[in-house]
Amino acid sequence: MAFCGGHKEIAVGIDRPIVIGTMLGEVEKDRLITTAGARPGDDILLSKAMRHGRIHSMHDPTEGGLANALHEIAAAANVGLVVEEDRVPILEECKVLCNHYGLDPLGLIASGSLLIMVEPSDSGKVLRSLGKAGIPAAKIGEITRKEQGVKIRCEHRLEDVPMFARDEIARILEKA
Repeated sequence: MAFCGGHKEIAVGIDRPIVIGTMLGEVEKDRLITTAGARPGDDILLSKAMRHGRIHSMHDPTEGGLANALHEIAAAANVGLVVEEDRVPILEECKVLCNHYGLDPLGLIASGSLLIMVEPSDSGKVLRSLGKAGIPAAKIGEITRKEQGVKIRCEHRLEDVPMFARDEIARILEKA
C-alpha cells in the first residue's frame, strides 16, 4: 500500500467502535490530493464533494470542527491562512444554540463538510458545479504564507483562529 489514510470521531459515552470501514483504491501519484497540498494563494471552499477544477488539497473538518481543521491544513501544508468570519455558513439554529450554551461554532463537530483548497481561477467553476448539484458551498478564505499564521477576519480585524482541545459539544454533554 503506497498510501493509507483514516478518520476518527470521539463520542462521549461510547467506548467501542460502532461502524468501521476501509476504503482502498488506486490513484496516479500526480493526481493524489492530500491535506498537505494547500498552496499560498489557494482559495478555501467549504462544502461537500466535487470533481471540477485544480484542487490542491482537501480535508474533512469533523473532529474539532472548522477551527482545528484549519490548523491541521496549515501544519500539513506548511502554510498560513485567512478565513472571513462572515463567509462561514452557520445555520440559524446553530447560532441560537451556541449563544444559549456559550459555544464557539468554529469548534463544533463538522461532519459532512469538506474543506477544498483550489486554484483561485477555478473557484467559480467549482462553486457553480457544486451549486448545480444542489450542494451548498462557500468561499471562506485563502491560503497565505506560513509567516502570516492561521487567522480569521472578524469585523475588519485579524485574530488567531482558536484551537479546541475537544469538540465544543462535549462541554454540554459533560455537564449533563
